[in-house]
Amino acid sequence: MGRRRMGRPAAGLAVLLLAVVALTGCKQDNTPSEYNDITKANFIAGCTQIDPNSGDTISDRNGAPAGVCNCAYDWFTENVPYNTTAKNADPKFANYGGKTFVELNIQLKNSPDAFPSEITAALTAACPGFGTTSPSAGTGGPTTSAATTSSSTAQ
Repeated sequence: MGRRRMGRPAAGLAVLLLAVVALTGCKQDNTPSEYNDITKANFIAGCTQIDPNSGDTISDRNGAPAGVCNCAYDWFTENVPYNTTAKNADPKFANYGGKTFVELNIQLKNSPDAFPSEITAALTAACPGFGTTSPSAGTGGPTTSAATTSSSTAQ
């Protein structure tokens, strides 16, 4: 007796299961690995406290004007390496001894009022109007997350 051939529905199901098994091995990580449009959008949303998708206020903290937030983001991209990889790879950060953007984000999520004074001073000098509000990641400040919701910037 020979092997039985699978009917069309069974063959389709087998192909579908094979695809599902293959796809479960793929891990998607939407967390940015460098400064990009995602980090900028989330930084600006956290800084202004306004969800860019809905226009709703993200938290009860006062946000800064968008111009100040754009200036602050630009300052970060020029003066603070995004992560350890960027810190080690980019010659402009060869003498940089502070925390990376990602490390600052983690620090601020854990302790929102722990914004480094040297960065605050530099941002105040570079971006008129900065310092009139308190940026913090855990409550919507600089963030590296990929998704923004109307209630928070999630990571």
